[in-house]
Amino acid sequence: MIIGLSLDWDVLLVSRIMEHREAGYDIRASICKAVCETGGTISTAGVIMCLAFGGMLFSDQLLINACGFILTTALLLDTFVVNTILVPGKLFQ
Repeated sequence: MIIGLSLDWDVLLVSRIMEHREAGYDIRASICKAVCETGGTISTAGVIMCLAFGGMLFSDQLLINACGFILTTALLLDTFVVNTILVPGKLFQ
């Protein structure tokens, strides 16, 4: 489930990079432009999803709390570390 949620944002970022590459930008400029253009959208979507799954933390059942913690933590990590640092860094190579 976490992989499915995080792949949507990767597809958005990589497709924007490909659009800039097809427009004639080099790889570094394409990555920088794509991160700037999609950063706000990805961050907002990640925060909204974390708020939605964060509601599970207030449940009385331990399993629901654990699922809420795992989903919220994974989405925050993916939103603010993976999509802003690791994906663009990997594409620079």
